[in-house]
Amino acid sequence: MIFDHLLLAKRGSLECLRSSSCSSGPVVRILHLRLVSLYTAPERNLKSEMDFDERKALEETYRGGVLNNTSLQHKTKNRIVGKYVIACTAIATLTSTLLGYDIGIISGAILFIQKDLNLSTVQVEFIVGSLNLIAIVGGLISGWLSDLIGRRKTMAIASVIFFVGAVVMSVASSFEVLMVGRLTAGIGVGFGLMVAPVYSAELSPAKIRGSLVSFMEVFSNFGILLGYIVSFALEGLPTNMNWRLMLGLGAVPSIILAVGVAMVPESPRWLVTQKRLVEAKDILMKTSGGDRAEAYLRLQEIMEAAG
Repeated sequence: MIFDHLLLAKRGSLECLRSSSCSSGPVVRILHLRLVSLYTAPERNLKSEMDFDERKALEETYRGGVLNNTSLQHKTKNRIVGKYVIACTAIATLTSTLLGYDIGIISGAILFIQKDLNLSTVQVEFIVGSLNLIAIVGGLISGWLSDLIGRRKTMAIASVIFFVGAVVMSVASSFEVLMVGRLTAGIGVGFGLMVAPVYSAELSPAKIRGSLVSFMEVFSNFGILLGYIVSFALEGLPTNMNWRLMLGLGAVPSIILAVGVAMVPESPRWLVTQKRLVEAKDILMKTSGGDRAEAYLRLQEIMEAAG
């Protein structure tokens, strides 16, 4: 019933409600957020906290049609986006650095690999192209896995897989072992490239979501540049050592990613699908810069989308 829903409003909101200087916007937001809180707050007996006049005032406001102003859901003012969500997104998009680094480093390392392992042209082509090809398989698997265990754990698995692949490549003594390392690293790259943009989009406020998701391109190009720089810096070393260091250093971004993933929160959307609403609300508060109204509106949107 309408009356029962309105009982969830706090006393503090009534001061604004009764004030002549208060516009309908804040009142709508307060009442709207209290309705959303039905899904997140434990059941409480709030009737005793409000007298008859207070309940009547809220009911009249509701019946007056103030809550029908749906445009307010899209015009949240003074949104404060903290550095927290930007840092979390940057950590997640380190996965694209892994791919970028591989693209950049293999162009220099393959010259020394071919000479050291006496590879044919066809073998060189397999080594160069195999990672991108197998990344498709990793991407297909990660979509299902991230829904099952969460975005955060999937990114952690991606970092571990790429780390293993980088280590195997750095110690490879034959074409076959090198291919195993490349295929392993490719699965890790596919995992990361699929789940990272999903995580970034689900964590970011709508106001800057597009900008944060575009970090993928920035970090990918940074990885390519880093690969070129490393290959140039190490080319003077002995042939049997330089390419191993080039490929082995690819484990460093994966270590940074693993450490970073341990500190970032889970996707609030995934938490909602798992009925962990309180955790989702807390994360949305952090990623909305402490803007309670923004956090609750985002929670409602996620709940409606998730069904």
